[in-house]
Amino acid sequence: MPRFYSGLFKRDMEFPEESPPPGRMSFSALDADMTENCNLRCSYCFKGELALRRKMKLETAQQMVRWIVAYSNGTNHLVISLLGGEPMMAFDLLKQWMPFAFNYSRQRGKTLQVGITTNLTLFTEEHLAFFRFWKIGIHASLDGIPCVQDACRVFANGRGSSAVVERNLPRIFQAWRTVHARSTIVPETIPHLAESYRYFLDKGFLKVAFALANGEKWNDPECLAELALQIRKVLDIYFNAMRRDNRYYLLTLVDRFVRSEREPRQNHHCGAGRGLLHVDTEGFLWPCHRFNGIEPREELVIGHVNGGFHPVRRDALLAINPVKDIKAPCGTCDAVRYCGCPCIAANWQTNGDIFSPGEGYCKAQQVIYREIKSYMERVATESPEFYKKLIDWIFNYKW
Repeated sequence: MPRFYSGLFKRDMEFPEESPPPGRMSFSALDADMTENCNLRCSYCFKGELALRRKMKLETAQQMVRWIVAYSNGTNHLVISLLGGEPMMAFDLLKQWMPFAFNYSRQRGKTLQVGITTNLTLFTEEHLAFFRFWKIGIHASLDGIPCVQDACRVFANGRGSSAVVERNLPRIFQAWRTVHARSTIVPETIPHLAESYRYFLDKGFLKVAFALANGEKWNDPECLAELALQIRKVLDIYFNAMRRDNRYYLLTLVDRFVRSEREPRQNHHCGAGRGLLHVDTEGFLWPCHRFNGIEPREELVIGHVNGGFHPVRRDALLAINPVKDIKAPCGTCDAVRYCGCPCIAANWQTNGDIFSPGEGYCKAQQVIYREIKSYMERVATESPEFYKKLIDWIFNYKW
């Protein structure tokens, strides 16, 4: 029985099998914490204040590449997303690891795509050259206009990060033009949502993703009313920008709505534990990066990159059926396909139950869905040719 010492749990962890059972769903993607260290202290960070500021060793980073190649089976395109902490604080490791990762994968007939989620505070000319050479995709974690950024995303000394981020943006876009801005929606900053979206466009972002934070503060009727107002304003800015520039801007709120209206409700949760796993700094495998966060639980660890696996835990994830298992009134909710399946890790962290998103989260999702639906119906009626063009962009646009 494989056994590995965990610094996080301060004891050995055992796994009944050496590897995933053959013939089951293969893996094609990994998230990886190259370091737990971070130079920011974001107010809503799901990682919290981890007791250990661990860093991944080069041998572990190399082994996770061997692992995903070995268990990707017939999948030829692999994705590794680098997280943290702030992964740019492990740049020396990246410089050693990247050549191995690409060469090892290519020599075994696999193409590898590497992306990084960064807070944008650490990006020099050296980083720019490195990212361009290896074609590393960038997912930018920032929240909006300076007052929002400086309220939620501060350095360890309490200083806001907006000024540093703005200085680095030109280099970021040189490294990867289609940087995806990822902004967390929290009740406290809702009044600035539309301003922040306009700010993203003005700064040059072509892709913007707003992500709703879990929490029961969404139960407040005034908060929900403000959310509805801001979504309408965001949509005004979004459509006006596309008409003005005659080009497509990706706004995930709308993209998800359009796709959900044309597809049946999924009968599975997200990719966590399915085609995706997360590798922590010690090489342990988790369903996704969020499960290795606030008060991580040993029973959620699925395996280790050096050869250990817990098939029963993985099978429990594969068996989750949102239609039957999620504790929410999905059967009577008009936003059910748009919502899909609430993040099971966020459910766990917020409510202690992977099946419970909480009443407030459901209300907020319903507000977003209804505002987008109403707006899109009006566009389809008043500007049918533009609406047709938008649908074509969403499904066929080549970045």
